[in-house]
Parts: sequence; C-alpha cells; structure tokens
Amino acid sequence: MNRDLRIIGALLEAIRVNRDWFGIQSAEDSGLAPLLRGLSADGLIEERKEGFRLRRGGRVLLSQLAVALGAPASAATRYLRASEFEDFVNSMFRIKGFHARKRLRVISWGRAAEFDVIGVRYGRAVFAECKKWRRKGPLSSICARHANRVRDLGMAVLVKMGYGKSESIKGFPLVVTLIPEVQFAGMNCIAAGIDKFGSVLDRIENGEFDSLATRFSFT
Repeated sequence: MNRDLRIIGALLEAIRVNRDWFGIQSAEDSGLAPLLRGLSADGLIEERKEGFRLRRGGRVLLSQLAVALGAPASAATRYLRASEFEDFVNSMFRIKGFHARKRLRVISWGRAAEFDVIGVRYGRAVFAECKKWRRKGPLSSICARHANRVRDLGMAVLVKMGYGKSESIKGFPLVVTLIPEVQFAGMNCIAAGIDKFGSVLDRIENGEFDSLATRFSFT
C-alpha cells in the first residue's frame, strides 16, 4: 500500500475511535511515528518514552494532517466533535490568510448570539455557521435564520474583532456542513460542504457572491 494512504488510514482511524494515545510500536507499525515525532515540537503532541499523547486540539491536528496528505475534508472531520469541527474551519480560514475568530458572543440591541467562526480578509467578512450534518433537510431554514443574524448582529461582531473607523466591510453568511456535494446560494446565504469550503472562500474573495452581502459601513 502507498505510504501516504497507509498514514491517512491510520489518522482517520485514530480520529474515528477518539484515540489520543499511540504506543511506540503501534506508531511505528502504522508509519505515524516520524510524523508524530516531528510534530511534538508544536506542543499538541507530547512524546514520551513509551509513546505519544495528543493534547487539547490534537484531534483537529490529525484531521489537518490527513487533508494535507490527500484525504477529503469530509472524511477527516466526520468524527470530530462539534467544537473540533469549528476549530478545523477556523484553521482553514487562517491557512487562507484570514483574520479569524471562533465562538464569538455578542449582545446588541437586546439580542445575544454566538457566532461559530468569523474570517475577515480584504474588506470581506465570512460568518461561518458550522453544522455537522450529512443530510440536506434543515439547510434552508438554517440559512435564512443565519442570514438574519448576520444582518442584525454582524456589525457588533466586527466591532468586537477590532474593526471600525473608516472601514467598509461586506458580510457573507455561510453555513458549512459535512454534506460533500452541497454548494448553493439562496435565502441571502451561502451553503457549502466542508470539501468545497476553500473554493467557496476563493469565490467570495473574487466577488461572485457580492449580491448576497450585507454592507457594514463604519463611516
């Protein structure tokens, strides 16, 4: 078997069974040992004499590694917890060069809400609502509700992130799911499967969805 495919399989299996410990022998047998040893310097993996232990955030790191080696993002994130799925989306924003914040709570005009992940770059803010769904059923109602939240509370979110003064920012509601083939725009909102998340960000930056944007002006 191709070495990378063997490592991808070991990574996905570790995520599936919620594994946070790799003994030396099992790490060597799966081909993960050099990878884990090289990553221990990042602080998310602790190397001990008898093996390797993942620290907080380690499962998200395994997902990132699996994707970097060629696994579909939907497969790499399927067994992550909801909060870890948000962390994965946040990491993708950062890889793309966005100023990103996760789980940001705001109160404005008597309304309170928490936004899963927000990424801002070049005058465009993407408000990502992360849903670990594998079925399309509730998407339309979630999209409509999320678009309303962004319209009503997006300004407060951007202020909390430090934006203001003479800036003008376009806000884009985006619902991110595990449904691989999903990619559509409607209800003033964009929906995309995690496999297409990166390409949707590119399309947003290229102005393809500007008609859906809420314009937040601080002037």
